[in-house]
Amino acid sequence: ALAPPPTRTTVSVARPSAWERAHKPTVVMFGVMAVLFVFFSSAAPGFISFGNISNLATQIAPVVVVAVAMTFVITTGQIDLSVGATIAFVAAISAELLQSGLESWIAIVIGILAGCVWGLVNGWFAAFQGIPSFIVILATMSVIRGIAQLRTSGFSIPIERETILGQFGRATLLGFTYQAWVALIVVIIGVVLLHHTKFGNYVNGIGSQEESVAAPESTRSSSRPPFSA
Repeated sequence: ALAPPPTRTTVSVARPSAWERAHKPTVVMFGVMAVLFVFFSSAAPGFISFGNISNLATQIAPVVVVAVAMTFVITTGQIDLSVGATIAFVAAISAELLQSGLESWIAIVIGILAGCVWGLVNGWFAAFQGIPSFIVILATMSVIRGIAQLRTSGFSIPIERETILGQFGRATLLGFTYQAWVALIVVIIGVVLLHHTKFGNYVNGIGSQEESVAAPESTRSSSRPPFSA
């Protein structure tokens, strides 16, 4: 008699959920941060103190603000490595204006506009001239950094008079500096824009499938299947 054919045993593997696939890098990042936090807390007793945490929040505030903006850039599938040089350029221009005796709010506005101009230059070459963003930012990064070095000669710019920026940098609220609170507000605004607005949907759509976002509305509507009862 012939032996019965061997039976196949199927092993079902649990597939990760959509939430796990979307947030796995974030969970891993928070896990690494938690391990580092525990390690430094045990190595240095003063690390977990409120004063040190407030100091860390102040130091990372500028990086957090830039990181929020870079999240939108990276989400669209682009990259911008010239942000550090742009910050140096804006700081140099603002410091020179404050040193010359200009009002603080005017120096702030001019500094923001100067940074926006370089951002528009990068965006124009990448979006309208078809040049890869990596090539564009390598060129503009060298130009921006060179201008900043030329203006400052590699030295800091002393500002002897009291300014609003100086008062803002020293002011505190609930033990944290205003810089830390501004960074927190920017993070909240970034999360709302990216996940709860039409602009955020376009940003995510450009990064995942640019053709579908760029297609005209008539094309998208005509491609939908007809409704059937």
